[in-house]
Amino acid sequence: MTHYVTQEAKFKLPDAFKDRTMNLFTLSENNASEFTFVVSRATATPDDTLHKVAARLAKELENTVQGFQLASSTPGSIDGQPSVKVAGTQTSGEIFTSGYSR
Repeated sequence: MTHYVTQEAKFKLPDAFKDRTMNLFTLSENNASEFTFVVSRATATPDDTLHKVAARLAKELENTVQGFQLASSTPGSIDGQPSVKVAGTQTSGEIFTSGYSR
């Protein structure tokens, strides 16, 4: 059983549950925004590399965000830790940046 802590609560979840939570930061309360920063969580196996996980998340974006197409996957760092910035476009032609994975 995994112990889980949020700002709102602390609870136990069965091990079969997967953390797929997302934090969405945008400039607009209710409407489409010209900028959105998304932090998403995904599980990784011991055999996964950062690039494998980033590629898997980019594929999930293509499957779940209508009209999303991967534009780039760029190595970087966040707070000294390795990361990958995944960016793409949607059918509207606007740049979609999923942020960094680490």
